Amino acid sequence: DRVRDAGAGLALGWLLALLLLRRLLAPAGRVPAEVTAAEAPPENAVDFVLRGGNQAAYDAREREILVEGPRGTGKTRTILEKLHHLCIDHPGLHAGIFRKYQRTLAGTCLTTFNEQVISGGQGISFYGGSDSEPAAYRYRNGSRIVCLGLDDSEKTKSAELDIAFINEATEVTEADYEGLLPLLRHQVDGKRLIEAQRIYADCNPADSGHWLNQRAERGQTRRIRTQLRDNPAYYDDGGSLTEAGAA
Repeated sequence: DRVRDAGAGLALGWLLALLLLRRLLAPAGRVPAEVTAAEAPPENAVDFVLRGGNQAAYDAREREILVEGPRGTGKTRTILEKLHHLCIDHPGLHAGIFRKYQRTLAGTCLTTFNEQVISGGQGISFYGGSDSEPAAYRYRNGSRIVCLGLDDSEKTKSAELDIAFINEATEVTEADYEGLLPLLRHQVDGKRLIEAQRIYADCNPADSGHWLNQRAERGQTRRIRTQLRDNPAYYDDGGSLTEAGAA
């Protein structure tokens, strides 16, 4: 099992490193003259616009936040943007991105992070991980975002975080989820870097008996619903379908 896990971590590291390198080496001809290649957004990128449920999710400060909605609402990007902005604004911040299995991260939300959020690197490096340290995005100001599977309990339980994000939370158990809550304990010189340490989870709507719904119904978790109209890729500011939305 350890050999398989190590191989999965190495594969994740190589893939993410290649994605970052591809962004950094984008041909200069695709970049407007007033923007450097390292700062340029990816081709066909949609400007980050907050509205509706995504605005509520970005601004949320509760300890547990469930962001729910069908595919394409922009909920995952919104949460990733929040983590990224906190890392920039609070030097030394510790964030974490999680799925049930680490090997599923690279082809899912980390692709969104690489191609839509960090836009060519912005001075961010990726460390592929080792037996003693998890894979992570490292910021020049000392902030970092670790990338872990909840199946790797040894690396997960040692983390100290300010904010966590579980992508596709319907894949994980309530025990997995609750195991992350005690990790919201990161401090520097005895003080929190952000006042509202919290955990985000996103998912497509689950059945009423699912534990995520039960936590929301009990008031343990704030539920925020998103819809396609919240995504500027599909609806413009006037509420009309964009070309992509009409396709």
